[in-house]
Amino acid sequence: MYRHPLTPGISHCIVRVLTDHPYVITRGLAETATVDSEELETQLQPLAPEGEELPAVTEMDDILEDCINCFRNVELNAARESAQSTDAELDDLSLAAKELWELDTNRLEPDVDYHVNLQDGKDAYQSGNAAEMPLFQYVDKHVFRRPTFAAFYKLLDNYERSTGQEESASNTERAENSDFLTKIMRTPCMEFCYNYCREKGALPDEFYRRDNRNDSSGFEHVFVGEERDGKVIGLHNLLQLLIEERRKALNYKGYVIPRRRTQDPTAFDQVLTLQFEWEGELEPVSTCFIGVSPEFEMALYTLMFLCGGEENEVTVGGYDLTVVCHKIGRTNPKIGSAFPKKRLEQSINGT
Repeated sequence: MYRHPLTPGISHCIVRVLTDHPYVITRGLAETATVDSEELETQLQPLAPEGEELPAVTEMDDILEDCINCFRNVELNAARESAQSTDAELDDLSLAAKELWELDTNRLEPDVDYHVNLQDGKDAYQSGNAAEMPLFQYVDKHVFRRPTFAAFYKLLDNYERSTGQEESASNTERAENSDFLTKIMRTPCMEFCYNYCREKGALPDEFYRRDNRNDSSGFEHVFVGEERDGKVIGLHNLLQLLIEERRKALNYKGYVIPRRRTQDPTAFDQVLTLQFEWEGELEPVSTCFIGVSPEFEMALYTLMFLCGGEENEVTVGGYDLTVVCHKIGRTNPKIGSAFPKKRLEQSINGT
């Protein structure tokens, strides 16, 4: 089982790297002043390790982010080596889901990479506004530089909001789809998912390919959201919520209070049940993961679709969840919808 080896002490690792490579600090500080660029290159090149180019950086936060990315790649490679399922995991889908959570080295850290402002809660049937401020108070700009986050972001404007409108993919959109799939398949989460499904014999001999693109898809429903007959359906994704809120299309109206209220959610929770309006249409209940990577959600829902049932009880990150996976069709079934529900809230409807 993989555990994150670097995250707790990553700041100390960064200090060590910068101490071992003082030319990085020198260059970063020097470029904040007005200096001759050619003279700077001449003075700093002897400080660089033999055979290395000077880093192309202009701000100290970029230097730190480059260091973090180096360590993240170390974590990524270590996790990929561990992306094999055990016999216990093959016998227990909840253990497999738990391992996916552990393998998500790309997951965002609450109050570091982002901060949410939950404000007040409400019952699902209440339509009033319990939140005067936006949900997302802060998101680190470097999040969208991560390869899978950046590739996922490009997909979000490729779909029509309203169902019933046939969609056609341009060559650019097809390339974006391919790039996203290529990037997530290189991650520990998707490698584990593939190996697990292969061991279970759940991979189809051939993947079903549609000749024409329909007006809707499981990906669009879950990650982008749709509108049907004046109602919001789907939209269970952090990044889409953020983007729509930033463009003033989404109005966060507060978190949904659990039926069996034990403890209010906090800004550190990574599974939240929310209410919001999207383009003026109310979504009374929507549960989504907060801070997980795109590859984690793709792997989790693929795992449940191929190896699980309609409702799958799992425990991930300390959350007792039912992962719902609605399937459409008996021959060549497809994902109609997929989303998490907290066990204490499973009597609340979701779409």
